[in-house]
Amino acid sequence: MPSEEDRAADVFQKLSALHGAPPVEMSVACPLRVVPSKITVSTGGESIAAVYQRAEEDEYPKHRKGAFVAGCTVTDSSNRARKPVDAFSNVLNGMQVVGPGNVVPGGGECTSVLGNDMPGVLMQRYEYANLYHTMCDWASLYETMHTHGLERDKFQIVWLDGHAAGALDLPWGLIFTKHITFVKHLTNEPCYNPAYFTADGSKSDLYNGCQRGAAKGAGFATFALEQLGLLNASVKRTIVVIDRKPYVSHPRLQTPLPAVTSRSWENVNEIMLKLKAAFPLDEVKLVDLASHTFVEQVEIIRSAWGVVGMHGAAMAFMLFMSPNSVLVEISVKSPKMFNNFAFCAPWVHHTRIELGSGSSRDHAKSKAYYVQPATIITALQRWGPPS
Repeated sequence: MPSEEDRAADVFQKLSALHGAPPVEMSVACPLRVVPSKITVSTGGESIAAVYQRAEEDEYPKHRKGAFVAGCTVTDSSNRARKPVDAFSNVLNGMQVVGPGNVVPGGGECTSVLGNDMPGVLMQRYEYANLYHTMCDWASLYETMHTHGLERDKFQIVWLDGHAAGALDLPWGLIFTKHITFVKHLTNEPCYNPAYFTADGSKSDLYNGCQRGAAKGAGFATFALEQLGLLNASVKRTIVVIDRKPYVSHPRLQTPLPAVTSRSWENVNEIMLKLKAAFPLDEVKLVDLASHTFVEQVEIIRSAWGVVGMHGAAMAFMLFMSPNSVLVEISVKSPKMFNNFAFCAPWVHHTRIELGSGSSRDHAKSKAYYVQPATIITALQRWGPPS
């Protein structure tokens, strides 16, 4: 049997070879008991209406010593975190290391809801209602699964946060595992063997603009599409224009909602009219993705040969676009901030159109932008539909 040191070195080498970077997680390659009573955080999973205006800080955990009881030393390969609320140091503050036989009081067996010796993946989500940041979390989780050989539905995810219910909660179960819970929903003190603290999405390759190579991004996208049953979805003669409408996505949004959301189309009717005239053989659709289920959203994007949208979280759907399809991204701010999607799209023709100051309206007042239809048409015609 390899030693824990040899196993850790092997995992490090696998990650380094695959992604060209060190692992970004904390691993506990031995029994780990979770003690929810020593974690201060909101319950999580409540309806937004039930916890409306709850402070964001209440949804981030504070771990007291003994919140996590480990039977071995924790391997911390997390590097730095994006924000203090995401730092693994918060977890380490609550970590108590004991002898292997003392993890469970009285020397009992390490047992979770999945039985003995089943892995647990503990994660703290940040911007849980944002598709881009959620997909960054998914990319980190995929890295953990790939590196440690975790199989779908054969491990449990424990969300350490206490976020209210969100529109992106369901896809976690569709893609990764049906065994998902909030730490404050645990009715006992489950024990996982082994346990992995997956890094927040700011550590994922996707968050860093895929600058370490597209292999990981492509691997995650392929895995997710397989789980959703959409990997082989056929491409149609369809152009999708993504609409942006305001909706209540988390408890801190002010109501009533504004009539127009930020980075929306000022002249969408003109754009649709001109696109339909320029591409008479194609179905040109204006789609409010928020009105569809997640699987429907992915299917809409996957089956279109052209997707047009304002820069925003929905651009992350590009990872699920079919090969050689075209994404036209309308950027409305400094291009230095918006390179991530371009770096992540070597298998998708990506065109970013940056609006000049004369093309955009007063963002603070109207929140809408006028876009010349010809700029979109030219970008789509440059590549044309896949043959």
